[in-house]
Amino acid sequence: MKKLRFLVRSVLSVLIRDLVPYGLASIAAALTVVTCTYLAETAQGRSLGLNNLVIAVVYACVATGLLALPAAALLIALGEWKKFGVLYHVAAGFLAGTLSWLLLFTEVFFRIREGDGSSYLRSEDLVTLLSVGLGGAIGGYVFIRTRILLVSRLGELAFHPPKPEI
Repeated sequence: MKKLRFLVRSVLSVLIRDLVPYGLASIAAALTVVTCTYLAETAQGRSLGLNNLVIAVVYACVATGLLALPAAALLIALGEWKKFGVLYHVAAGFLAGTLSWLLLFTEVFFRIREGDGSSYLRSEDLVTLLSVGLGGAIGGYVFIRTRILLVSRLGELAFHPPKPEI
């Protein structure tokens, strides 16, 4: 029974330490992307209704959390292993966001012109890429700040769960 309690406590400490900050970072990144997109649409004279904004926020939160997870997990593990600071996590968030967007939307990003076979980048694609990168950077900042707060509250439990009592 004590080993099971130790295992549960260990798993919960890791989940709290990593998933809660990642979830909040994903929400912050998604809100940034939707805000940037909304501002770009408004600057072009288009109007988005409240329903469209709410739907965009929900989709963006889910997409950001799922699509950036592989790159973010790798970069977070590297940052934890090397004990990099806040600036690294901001850069890692930017990188995770842009890499996941580029990998998923390659066919949107590199469009083939009819006839000559060259690729080009539309202005809407560049705005989206920059929005995703900015969202990733803000998400990285939210991640590391939330994690620092949680670790300060959890103490050593966050990194080294207590040994099982036998």
